[in-house]
Amino acid sequence: MRDSNHEDRPIESVHYAAALRDMTVRYERLIRGLSILKQIDQIDHPDLTFEQICLCLIRLLAKGFAAENCSLLLFDPERSELVLCAAASALDEKSSYVGPDLWTGKRFRIGEGIAGQAAASGKIIRCDDVNNEADFVRLPDSPVEIHALMCVPLRIDDSLVGVVNFSHSKPGMFLPESERLMSIVGDRCARLIASQLSQYERRRAEDYYRLVAEKVGDAVLVFDHENRLLNANAVIEQISGIASHEFITGKRRWEDRIHDEDKESFRKFRECVAQSLTNETLEYRYIDLAGKVHHIEERCSPLAGTDGSFRGYVCIIRDRTEHRKIEQEKRQIEEQLRHAQKMEALGRLAGGMAHDFNNLLTGILGNITLAATINDVSTIRRLLSEAEKAAERAAEVTKQLLMMSRRTPVEKKQVALDNLLKEIQNILVNTFDPSIEISAFIPPGVWSIYASSDQVHQVLLNLCVNARDALMEKKKSSPHQHLRLDITAENVSVEETFCNTHPEAKPGNYVKISVSDTGTGISSSVKPHIFEPFFTTKDEETGTGLGLSIVYAIMKDHGGWVYFWSAEGQGSTFEVFFPAIAGETSHVTARKYESGGHFHGSETILMVDDEEVILQLGRNTLEPYGYTLLTARDGMEGLNLFEHNLDKLDAVILDLLMPKLSGVETLQRMRDIKPDAKILVSTGNRAEPFPQLVGKYAPSAYLKKPYSHGELLKTLRMVLDTVTR
Repeated sequence: MRDSNHEDRPIESVHYAAALRDMTVRYERLIRGLSILKQIDQIDHPDLTFEQICLCLIRLLAKGFAAENCSLLLFDPERSELVLCAAASALDEKSSYVGPDLWTGKRFRIGEGIAGQAAASGKIIRCDDVNNEADFVRLPDSPVEIHALMCVPLRIDDSLVGVVNFSHSKPGMFLPESERLMSIVGDRCARLIASQLSQYERRRAEDYYRLVAEKVGDAVLVFDHENRLLNANAVIEQISGIASHEFITGKRRWEDRIHDEDKESFRKFRECVAQSLTNETLEYRYIDLAGKVHHIEERCSPLAGTDGSFRGYVCIIRDRTEHRKIEQEKRQIEEQLRHAQKMEALGRLAGGMAHDFNNLLTGILGNITLAATINDVSTIRRLLSEAEKAAERAAEVTKQLLMMSRRTPVEKKQVALDNLLKEIQNILVNTFDPSIEISAFIPPGVWSIYASSDQVHQVLLNLCVNARDALMEKKKSSPHQHLRLDITAENVSVEETFCNTHPEAKPGNYVKISVSDTGTGISSSVKPHIFEPFFTTKDEETGTGLGLSIVYAIMKDHGGWVYFWSAEGQGSTFEVFFPAIAGETSHVTARKYESGGHFHGSETILMVDDEEVILQLGRNTLEPYGYTLLTARDGMEGLNLFEHNLDKLDAVILDLLMPKLSGVETLQRMRDIKPDAKILVSTGNRAEPFPQLVGKYAPSAYLKKPYSHGELLKTLRMVLDTVTR
């Protein structure tokens, strides 16, 4: 009888052997997996770059899974594509590579090819021979022969990181054990790649912003909430002359070398940024280590936490020292250019003036000499009256030319246009050809403008001289044509619709001054160039081509613009638009001498002037009105008379330009001796020609040369009657 247990023993042995073999395989797979995991952990080293880690990883995987080739594709979430970034070969290390830029390699759509299908499904796909797979996508010009293929998606939870491809030139090289082994190490590979990729992107962003900060040309400083410098680029060293690490380590502070006069405004500036959490800009002076002063423009932006609390500043510091120097030089050159052009325009007027002045002088001398030969009182008065009119006309022209030729800083203030246009008209009437009919019209209620009166004169004079040239050119070709020059002013309110067709215009209130002529006009070929510097249609002796370019620059500087209309043979109209002070209207101020005034007196006056004719005029004017006059021919003589007659003198009439001791010095010494002395300054220059004559040394009044006997009497009486406080 057979023992049943004995009969079943071989079967049990088979099962035991299979189970043992399976257990051994699983154990070996586990050991291999643990070994690969250990080696992966060794790869994760802070001294290695992301590229080095990628290459080490796929070399390790290729060796561990007996693959001839291994490649890594990263997932680009922005474009939802796989990007080939690295490849390694167990057969030829020279063919191993990492892309120079991880995101510029060959791209595959999710679902495209075997790797794309693995990424889409999240499952490992193993192919014994890709030649039997229609979905397999070969890389063009690839020298690698592929038959066996295994594509492993790398995922962290539900997030795709990339795909690892294993390939071999022999079919069927990857078995189910390879899949099970990869399931052990896949998660660790995914986490390593994701972690290193995050660090790579962060380092790349840091490198990018560091590069931007170094190349931007400005100093970039980062401060914490306690005003400690956390970071700075190298530009700070160029500005300060101090190494940036000295600021960062706290050995030096940026604000310590700010100019003393600017430290308080700097402190308030930083406090404002911290309290308001808004971007602010400040200009201040900074003194570098060598003692050089830098003009700094700082734009400070606050850093706020998620709760809105103040965390610090980011400051962009720009050194504008050279820029300011260039701008200053540019302004100086522009001012020199404008002055030169102004003198050129006056020079062009001088030719016409010579003839007119000769006529005026002839009238003056002729009437005076004729009066000396006649005994009839009424005829003598008439002749002297004519001589006086001619002299006043010559004096007016001289006064205007002195005003136009002086070189002073551009100072803008409220300007009333009525008197200004009358002055321009007088210049033109006295200097232009008499055949040109000239008119200037300003209606009541025209607004004042905020401008430099000198530059308004220059703009209008340039436009009028150009109009004169066009009119004289027309006179040559058509001698009997009516020649006319009109200057008008009017209030205009500019709206958006006007600005749409005039690009340089801005909405607002303006005073439009028009200069119109009936001259030759401007040809269509010349019109596009008329505001270009040095463009001219005239020869070298009559023009430099700066006139209209200066007009354009002045109008732009005043916040206005210039517009023109012209047609050949019909004339031209130039319109300049000055920003208006709306509601402020011009008022005509009368300065005529009132002959009926009571200007007699008994005071003692000292008159100091180096011109005998002026002193004689003083005697002839003041003594008949009861005044006692002392005279001196220079400053030293005048000062001596002043000191020896302090108790008797009531006022001084003082010329500013004299030999030995200038009028300015004479006035200052007189005021040092007697602070309340009444001193009337006589000058042919502008009302306040010298900056020294202010405060204690300010004159009691000005008397502008040339003056009439009535103006002398009236101004002197006003000074004498003024109570000194």
